[in-house]
Amino acid sequence: MKLTKLQLEQIIKEELIRGLNKQNETLEEGWKETALAAAMGLSSLGAQAPAVQAAEPAPQAQTVADMRGKTHKNVPTKLVADKFIPHIGSDKWLPPDAWDKDSVKEEPMVAFGEIVSNVRTFWTQTLPNRYFGCDNNPETEECEILQQVALKVKSELDPVALAAQSREGKKTISSKLNKKIDNVLNNWVPKSNDPNQFQRTKVWTDLAGEDYVPGTSPTGPFVPTDDDTDL
Repeated sequence: MKLTKLQLEQIIKEELIRGLNKQNETLEEGWKETALAAAMGLSSLGAQAPAVQAAEPAPQAQTVADMRGKTHKNVPTKLVADKFIPHIGSDKWLPPDAWDKDSVKEEPMVAFGEIVSNVRTFWTQTLPNRYFGCDNNPETEECEILQQVALKVKSELDPVALAAQSREGKKTISSKLNKKIDNVLNNWVPKSNDPNQFQRTKVWTDLAGEDYVPGTSPTGPFVPTDDDTDL
């Protein structure tokens, strides 16, 4: 049932009375009535200000607007592209036969998507299957860590990649997405596709702990195959 204006005012009045009665300090009756009337817009304290004053936004509203502007300021994608350029290279995540500085700046979100895709494949397929032999030795420390990594990929990597994909062709991204992209690059993407570099990423060290010694492999030196070079 739709409430009438009088019914709504009565409900609000009752809630205000309950709130006032819960205060530790007892208000004088006159002040209590005045406070209630002002809250309901029934006294001169809640009366409408002159037209000139009403046209001016409240200081608090201006502050909130300013804060929102700073918090949600968009970032030009051409600036974001500068973060991806260092990842161009035959031993990195953007193959030089497909990407250069200009193409990254033209399609930065596409470039980021390819970085994430290649890094994801390396974390979830190349490292466990070709480097650590997790198919045959799933109980090893490295393989247990990589199982945890695979779960974090779904919760931390994939959503950012999808969000970036939705901004393909746009000139800006939100500061929130920009920060998430930074987190992916800083925590997940190593300097090169050398597997030992993965053991120095933040996501690996967080899961492996301080006792793990990086740079060793239970299956011997990593030798890239044709499949790996196609990443």
